[in-house]
Amino acid sequence: MNNTISRRRLLKGAALVPFLAGGASALAQETSSSPTPPSPVRGNIRQGVTFSHGRLRQMMAEDAPGVSKALLEMGILGLDLVNPWEWEAVQQTGLTVIMSRAQRQQNQNEAVGMTNGFNHVEFHDQLLELYTDLIPKAAGAGIKQIICFSGNRRGKSDDEGIHNCIVGLKRIMPLAERYGVRLVMELLNPFGHRDYHADRTSFGAAVARGVGSECCTLLYDIFHMQL
Repeated sequence: MNNTISRRRLLKGAALVPFLAGGASALAQETSSSPTPPSPVRGNIRQGVTFSHGRLRQMMAEDAPGVSKALLEMGILGLDLVNPWEWEAVQQTGLTVIMSRAQRQQNQNEAVGMTNGFNHVEFHDQLLELYTDLIPKAAGAGIKQIICFSGNRRGKSDDEGIHNCIVGLKRIMPLAERYGVRLVMELLNPFGHRDYHADRTSFGAAVARGVGSECCTLLYDIFHMQL
């Protein structure tokens, strides 16, 4: 494989255009006949990209030094949605693990997650077990954030869903605060993720206020929230 990782190839191949929005889109449309030199990185904004897309994982597996070097030169300092078994490999490239997925073992899906989340009390014990396992490990690896989810409504009202999320998250906050690890609830749009409960700013804000801890924050994705 050619170890020269170009800015254009990385942006197009790693499916980063949706994440980086207009700036990346313009870069992806550059042609070899009229290259645009990269702007100097000033470091005023700490940028990261999602590691959830399979293509970026594949590229990192093929040439981790080259890909990570290209990312760092672009001012991208880290990756989010990194699996726990990938933490060490990502960190060895010089990139930061911005946020971890909430999954313990490779090739094994957790019973709780995006659809089975904190808005249903029947999942609280499993969620407590999951995060009790992950939080100390994340802290030991220098990782400060782990994703979490409201879960799907399944007929529950907003008031009940918010209340249940607050109750469940409060059970985990003492451990999170002790280790300095944040649980970050993702907000998703109601069109691409039908029935997902935390589909509006007001829902997430109510949960965060109710929990009342600096270790309970929101993954505020402006793409999802503008929809």
